[in-house]
Amino acid sequence: MSFVSVSEKGLLREIRQGNEDALDVFIERYHAKLSRYLQLQCDNSETSQEILSETFARFFRMEQMTEGHTLVHLLSLADTVLNAVQQELLAETSLTLEAAKEKAEVKDEDALLETLRRLPIEYQRGFILRDILGLSCKDAAAVMSLDVLDFQSLLRRSRRMLKRGFIRRVGQSEDAAPLNAVEIASETDTLRQ
Repeated sequence: MSFVSVSEKGLLREIRQGNEDALDVFIERYHAKLSRYLQLQCDNSETSQEILSETFARFFRMEQMTEGHTLVHLLSLADTVLNAVQQELLAETSLTLEAAKEKAEVKDEDALLETLRRLPIEYQRGFILRDILGLSCKDAAAVMSLDVLDFQSLLRRSRRMLKRGFIRRVGQSEDAAPLNAVEIASETDTLRQ
């Protein structure tokens, strides 16, 4: 039986009954967006793949797999796993940007991603969820546990900080410094006016 055209509800029913083909189709449906989301937030693909695997494992271990808004639920689980991994990394090492400074040439896409990674994590996530993965503001807000208006405000700030940081970074011969608290506060104040 082909499960490609089967509804999400039907797939989850088949997965609960142990059908591995249904499981494969389910993972294929969500793998690309989850993988892209994690790759944009992790420095190496091995870590993002581990988090991706753990996200799916947690979803399937849940007593009752939720139907509807599955992508939002999976992204929320991915955030939970990602936060735990990031906390472990911060506890083990002090993260530096020295590796980025050692790169001889940086392509514009690389510069954009590096600039994105320098933003505070909540701004990164807002930008990735809405502008890269294409989630609606409502769904992205749900992933981040914000109301829609707060999410839209965060998204505007992240776009401005990203644009300012990218222009500064590309315009300089050496890596730009990370956006600091003063710059973030000035962006917030500018938006409030």
